[in-house]
Amino acid sequence: MCKQGQDGRFIRSADCELKEELVRVWHRNVKFLSVAGMAGIGKTTLARTIYEDFDMVEWFECRAWVEVGREWQLHNIMRNILDQVKSHQMMLTMEDDDDDERGSEYLRERLKGKRFLIVLDDVWDAQVCHDIKKLAATIEYLVGSRVLLITRMQGVVERAGL
Repeated sequence: MCKQGQDGRFIRSADCELKEELVRVWHRNVKFLSVAGMAGIGKTTLARTIYEDFDMVEWFECRAWVEVGREWQLHNIMRNILDQVKSHQMMLTMEDDDDDERGSEYLRERLKGKRFLIVLDDVWDAQVCHDIKKLAATIEYLVGSRVLLITRMQGVVERAGL
């Protein structure tokens, strides 16, 4: 997946390393990864480039990109993920009055048996990661599923245990 230079050696870049980590299958559980750093250094651009990469589209059966932000609700995050991973055969729609358990049930059903990539962009609160970890623990997914957390605060990564 890494680019080969004119001298025949492979070039190691941030996007190459992140892509390799995303597709490494040695981890049986959903693997949580993070990209953290100051505002404006290209975290989201890096992640978006990889998310849209042909190899990633082929590798992950289901993908979702969620803008989290400072003010978040698990219900809205689950709805956003579900909107991106539902198929025409499965017309499950999370309604405003559905509770988080119902949303979890929808996601478990849709992601069951799939290898998925969920990107959580602009995360300000480690609780987002804790909530998604709890949800992921209940899904019968394929080995190699990933959640990528993007944040400008290293403290969020540390508190999330990543």
